Amino acid sequence: MLPAPPAHLQSVFVVIILSHDEWLKGILSLLNWHEHHQWMKATDRDVLYSQLHATFSTD
Repeated sequence: MLPAPPAHLQSVFVVIILSHDEWLKGILSLLNWHEHHQWMKATDRDVLYSQLHATFSTD
């Protein structure tokens, strides 16, 4: 069994292993994690999520 990744990379690994249907939820979780660490403002996160959803939406 592989060792756990460093804490700051765990969210990235979670996103990588998610199925396509769960991809956007994983991205949102990652962005929420970054927001918690002051990486981006909530408004920036919302804009980025909207852009990702428009790009990758299968609707």
